[in-house]
Amino acid sequence: MKSFLFTFSSTADDRRARLLRESCRLQGVQLDWIPCQHTSEKPRQLVQRLSQIPSDSLVCCVDGFDVLCGGPLDDLVERWGSFDRRIVFGAEKCCFHHFESVERHFEETSDGPCRFLNGGMFLGASDDLREMMETLLRWDQTQLREQFLSHRRAGHNFNDQTLFGYFAAQHPDRVALDTNSDLFWNVWGDYDRLATLFSFEDGRLRNNGTGTYPRFIHLSQIDRYYRVYV
Repeated sequence: MKSFLFTFSSTADDRRARLLRESCRLQGVQLDWIPCQHTSEKPRQLVQRLSQIPSDSLVCCVDGFDVLCGGPLDDLVERWGSFDRRIVFGAEKCCFHHFESVERHFEETSDGPCRFLNGGMFLGASDDLREMMETLLRWDQTQLREQFLSHRRAGHNFNDQTLFGYFAAQHPDRVALDTNSDLFWNVWGDYDRLATLFSFEDGRLRNNGTGTYPRFIHLSQIDRYYRVYV
């Protein structure tokens, strides 16, 4: 099963994605670029790119500006299979950008320290990801946005993560969350103790809190924390 790693940015050499590119190079991982000017373009651009690769490929997508590669991807297929779902999203401790009903769904169904879907990192079979993105594109997003904003809460914005969470809540048999940071580690909520939570073993990133070896680490709030970590 051939695997691909994609990121989204405005240009292939976008300087904001330099550290992701460099970390992938150090881990011997090939990173491919999908042009994207705004997060709202992700579904359409990904559908177009997926149409160019074999339908039975395994595809991993990560944000470009605040994600680092923490290890090789030689066991990616095996790790994906352990979730027993066709699509796997990273998860985080705090809930952002979701409908209240979706937030309640994650609270009631998710185990582990990270219970809420984060859209910055996800993995799945090419045909399943394409079907999901095409479903999102068929939705009346204007109506969904109005519905979301009518009950908007502080710190929550309508974006691609909102749509991913909405889809995941409707299809729990197809979508899993990486609640234990086995593949994807979202560090929001851990910045105050991050220095004690990570270490490196044989060049691989280790999450000391969960005892896992995530392949990607997502450092949101880039201006406040990312450079300090690096």
